[in-house]
Amino acid sequence: MGVEKAITFLNKGNAIFAWVPLLRVWLLKKVCKRQMIEWFKEKDGK
Repeated sequence: MGVEKAITFLNKGNAIFAWVPLLRVWLLKKVCKRQMIEWFKEKDGK
């Protein structure tokens, strides 16, 4: 029982680690998009 729990926990951990880079890329894209929109708004305002 304990070993099985440990294995499933490790598998979940690996899944999370696998997703972390993708999440980071997605967040970066979102932030970059927002920055671009703000920059264009400023350009249009001036």
